[in-house]
Amino acid sequence: MVIAVSLKDAQKMAGIVQRTLPRNSSKPLLNGVLVEAEKGAIRFVTYNISAGFRMEAPELSGATERFVILSGERFLNFLKVAEGEHLGLERKGDQVHLEAGQAKLKLPAGDAQDYPVFPFLRTFAVFPGLIRGLNKTYPFTEGKESTSARAGVHVLVKDGHITIEATSSKEAARIHGDVELPDSDWVIASEDVRDACAIFSADQVIYAERQGEFLLISDGEGTTWATRLLERNFPDLSKIFAVQSTGRLVAKRNTLLGATKRALAIISDKDNKSALLTFGSNSLRLVGHSPYGDVEEIVTGMYTGEIQESGFNLLYLQHLLNQWATENVQSDVFALNGKGMGLLFRGEHEEYMLAGTLMR
Repeated sequence: MVIAVSLKDAQKMAGIVQRTLPRNSSKPLLNGVLVEAEKGAIRFVTYNISAGFRMEAPELSGATERFVILSGERFLNFLKVAEGEHLGLERKGDQVHLEAGQAKLKLPAGDAQDYPVFPFLRTFAVFPGLIRGLNKTYPFTEGKESTSARAGVHVLVKDGHITIEATSSKEAARIHGDVELPDSDWVIASEDVRDACAIFSADQVIYAERQGEFLLISDGEGTTWATRLLERNFPDLSKIFAVQSTGRLVAKRNTLLGATKRALAIISDKDNKSALLTFGSNSLRLVGHSPYGDVEEIVTGMYTGEIQESGFNLLYLQHLLNQWATENVQSDVFALNGKGMGLLFRGEHEEYMLAGTLMR
């Protein structure tokens, strides 16, 4: 029986599920896309050993089918360039016939009975602010190359308080607030967090649930994302955010962000986006170097404390300022083990620590 779906819906689903489509899995079924049609809905599912997506759209013909399109990459590429109003899919033996407008394609098909069972949400606990918190913190992780828990984002719910935090060797970020949720403790791989933030918006109502070693996040409207949690102990960041201040700067967020962007535009070194920051005389002086010229910015504000200077990675500074919600930013300056200084930005529900280095 022919499965019919809006081509626009199919293309939207394809753009999402391709994020977890394996390319060279030793299990041929996992290189494909699972298609499920029942009760007026169609779902595309991709699944690998660490993450998966399931997305749903209305099915127009009333068909009930379940099969795997084995060449998942070719199927998704076909959808990218297809034109017309509808997509038709029909299983015929060991093939699936695709039709969209004037375009037709036959691809190998497999039975769905051996495809891994994608977990379903059971309790649908609402996690307010989860995607917003993940989006603000994941750039501060060490990345997928690291084997430590710093390669992930830590989500901790305890006694009605939620903390979402991430750290690398030189930076840390923490978002916190009050929630009415059961206690939870997750470490999510940074690359998986990036995918989730690309799919779900910060303003969506998000449901989340842990099932064994997997975390499921859903919008409750047909899109579900699953990831295998990292089984690693996340470092205690309490001491990082409890430093003794030796100076304090209050400045306009847009003014500081503009100076940071202009300096980044001048600094040409792709691997080192650092600039020298000097605090003193109710101002912040920012100097960036490149072979083609230097940039100097003076950000006026209210500074109290000794004159101090250190180098800082401006990419991290730009990211946290992009996320900052209020007109003014306040940063505490503190000594960092005799190796420069650190900056601690505090907001009502967020904190960021940037570690500087000595620059000559």
